[in-house]
Amino acid sequence: MAQAEDEREAARRAQILQGAARAFAHKGYHATTVKDIAAESGLAPGTLYLYFEGKRAILLGFLEYALDAAQTHVESLGAVPLEAALAQFLAERFVMLGQHAGIVKVLMAEAMFDEELQAQLRELLTVRVGNLIGGLLEHYGGERLSPTQRLTAVRTMQAAVIGWGVLLPGIGAELPGDADESARHLASLLTRGIDDILKGAQQDG
Repeated sequence: MAQAEDEREAARRAQILQGAARAFAHKGYHATTVKDIAAESGLAPGTLYLYFEGKRAILLGFLEYALDAAQTHVESLGAVPLEAALAQFLAERFVMLGQHAGIVKVLMAEAMFDEELQAQLRELLTVRVGNLIGGLLEHYGGERLSPTQRLTAVRTMQAAVIGWGVLLPGIGAELPGDADESARHLASLLTRGIDDILKGAQQDG
């Protein structure tokens, strides 16, 4: 029962986020009202407030939505080789963020002038993405790394995910290839670096 309720809530949040992206694209962030977002979402304004406090919460809610999906992906990993897992993980992130490029652009633009939003965005991207990647790394033997080695690996992957997945759509730039191709190339580069770090940790141990 609880799982069904969680799934309904996630679906409703996704519905609102998609409606918000359309509303922002049509009228711009500042001219868009909660009523506009509700209309684009096919909901009553009062229903929307059950899920988000307002426009800023919707912007941050999009990132939470994307990060929750990424967390679910990491938790579902089985005996998949690192490079293949990274390629799939990155490709899904690129596709999701590309599909919502409109709301990513709004989020990045508003964060440039809104210090509170900027701080919230920074916390999400550094803390949650760092923890997410740390979990992915642990799945592949990250416990053998020293704190410095682990931080190096996490920061490198973090920069790749944020740079390619968030900053590029945020400034309207395209990936160097389709999502799958870009993910494969980036996964190959990251895997070689991580393998070197893990091998070094094994030799040191």
